[in-house]
Amino acid sequence: MTETPAGSGPARDRERCVRILVVDGEASFRGVCELFAADPGFPCTLDARGDLDGAVAALASGEYDAVLLDLHLPGCAELEALERLAGTRPAAAFIVITGADDQALATRAVGAGAQDHLARHELDTRTLVRAVRHALERARLQEQLRRFNEDLERRVAERTRELEIFTHSLSHDLRSPLQIIDGYAQLLREDLDPHLGDEQLDYFERLHASVRRMARLLDGLLQFSRATRSQIHREPVDLGLAVRSFATALRREAPQRPVRFVVADGLHVRGDPHLLASVLENLVGNAWKFSRAREPAIIEVGRADRDGEPVFFVRDNGVGFDAREAATLFEPFRRLPGSAGVEGSGIGLAAARLAVERHGGRIWAEGRPGEGATFYFTLPEA
Repeated sequence: MTETPAGSGPARDRERCVRILVVDGEASFRGVCELFAADPGFPCTLDARGDLDGAVAALASGEYDAVLLDLHLPGCAELEALERLAGTRPAAAFIVITGADDQALATRAVGAGAQDHLARHELDTRTLVRAVRHALERARLQEQLRRFNEDLERRVAERTRELEIFTHSLSHDLRSPLQIIDGYAQLLREDLDPHLGDEQLDYFERLHASVRRMARLLDGLLQFSRATRSQIHREPVDLGLAVRSFATALRREAPQRPVRFVVADGLHVRGDPHLLASVLENLVGNAWKFSRAREPAIIEVGRADRDGEPVFFVRDNGVGFDAREAATLFEPFRRLPGSAGVEGSGIGLAAARLAVERHGGRIWAEGRPGEGATFYFTLPEA
């Protein structure tokens, strides 16, 4: 159907002409033309299509500002027409027209992207023009918001990249002088060893321990940075296999420790194998450190269902923690009371939280002083 101008007079020169696509029957189109023509202060041109395919083609090739859509087009499911048209030109303003008893359908249409809805039996010039003007304004604001979000995401990506370069450079540049300090301290200790007393030996031990702690902090910064920025590659992952491999490495480091690992079978998920491995290493490593006073220490890794949702957990019988501290466990550089003498950077749990959240999951902890701790996490693609 050809375009039909509606509205005339001096106002057409003062206000930009609005192009409207009417997706409805021919008789209804004539009625809509008459309603718009009755308001000379609203300059517009109208074009009509009576079927969905024709409307989609017109919207794809034409610069329309608004779409008046009958939700009861022949051969279309409830919101099929709206979804296809909105997908063709998301920036257009959509006003849906419904029957008198379609309030629930109209509400769903607004939720699906329409800016407004009108009941056919209530259509008059004032209501129709006001609805189009309001819909155009809402669509304009939504488009501004979309562009703002895109610009914000771009800026965040740029700042994140800058932070990545800075973190990597900082870690690399600081690690070299640390190694030099530690190396010369060891040489000095060896040269002076026959003349050192207990106090001087303690000084060297403190120096070496401080160098090791600084190195762990640098490693933690890199790990935290990777958890924040690295691209996720999802593939099948056996969490149990990763835990058993890490447990073997821990036993090699401290073969004298009596630690019993209990790892469930069937811990299969889809996710990034490197990020999920870092989650398990941080949680299991945390359990290993804080259960060092137990004989035997027991570290259990398994899966449970809560309200129909699979939940993975890492449980230990270590020192535990006060429940009031649970909310702050995953903050960077946060160290729990009682962690003095326990090696760590204070970044591992924060990195684990980021990695889980980047998979769309969540992580939390439960524990009591002296009764161990359990760390839970979910993965939507488990």
